[in-house]
Amino acid sequence: MSPDELAARRSELLNQQAAELSALDRQHSAEKGDIERGALADWELAFAKAKLGLKEKHYKVGVVH
Repeated sequence: MSPDELAARRSELLNQQAAELSALDRQHSAEKGDIERGALADWELAFAKAKLGLKEKHYKVGVVH
């Protein structure tokens, strides 16, 4: 290959690499968002269950006294 062909190929490969890195960054960001939303939803569910449990316990104690 001539020096011009090598330079063109190198430039092509660098552009391809940059495009792949950009796609991976977008995919990573999307997956991270999904994981964070899932974790938050799990936490909110656990919190709501705990809160309901405390209310039930409170009402049971109030009925006994």
